[in-house]
Amino acid sequence: MCADSAKAQEQPPPVSHPTQRSAQVDEKGNSACYLPQPNDSLPHILATEMGPIGPWATGRVDWGPLSGLTGTRPVVDKYSIARYSEIDWRLGNKKILDQAITEQHRANLIDWNGQQCLAQTLTDADKNQADNTKKLNQRELELHRWKCELEKAIAAESEEISFMEEQRHRLKQASKVLTLPESIAGEALERRTGRIDGELVRDEVEEELIKEVALCAEIRDVFSRTLKDVEKQLLENKTAKQRLEYDWSDKKVSHEIDSINMALNNKSTVLMFKPGAVRFPDEQSTPDYWEHFTRETLLEGEATRQR
Repeated sequence: MCADSAKAQEQPPPVSHPTQRSAQVDEKGNSACYLPQPNDSLPHILATEMGPIGPWATGRVDWGPLSGLTGTRPVVDKYSIARYSEIDWRLGNKKILDQAITEQHRANLIDWNGQQCLAQTLTDADKNQADNTKKLNQRELELHRWKCELEKAIAAESEEISFMEEQRHRLKQASKVLTLPESIAGEALERRTGRIDGELVRDEVEEELIKEVALCAEIRDVFSRTLKDVEKQLLENKTAKQRLEYDWSDKKVSHEIDSINMALNNKSTVLMFKPGAVRFPDEQSTPDYWEHFTRETLLEGEATRQR
């Protein structure tokens, strides 16, 4: 029994039902005939005559200290059985009634304590349910906030990836365009080497052509290194975006589940009992780590975009 019901036992017991008193006392306030009477405590006048129905017919039936011993009670003959006097009979009736009243009082007390315990349990259950609903509401708002933050980060990563894709495309196009002046300068140098021996001179034009070829090679090397950096940055941005989308997907599912749970009440028709519903899985994270993971994902995504 709960603690509140234990305290209830210290309170005065409930009042007995009125029928218990009416069964023992009549309208004039006298005790019932089958209960002890006021005159039972007075000494009785002993009958001196012996008759077929008197107290001496089969022996004396008055109570005495030796009533429980053999030979002091009335004997049993073929006409009647007289073991107890009327006073003993009334005392026995009173004892039985007192036991019944005591047991009924105990039953009433147990019933009252049970009702108090039930009322306290219902109150605690309603309070816990209200607290859980409030916590679910707070969790739903927190999930919505983190989901919006992740959506902004994913949109920023998508924009950054689109920009990097455009820059990579421009670098590839520039590398293709660079082929034209490089091939012209190379062809000019090749044609100058095809002259006769007397025309093979290293003049200013040839030096400029050599510088142009070298410059095209340097530019191509810069384009190649820049393209590798862009592709590396693009890979990091895609990885960060994938991690953000993974976290956003978890937040979206959690937000939908908590939104449904927050709308449930005792009158909902979709409530079902499922074994293991309140068991914590081994891979379940703590609230602190759950928030830390989201913050870390957002910070890594921001750091990747700032490189």
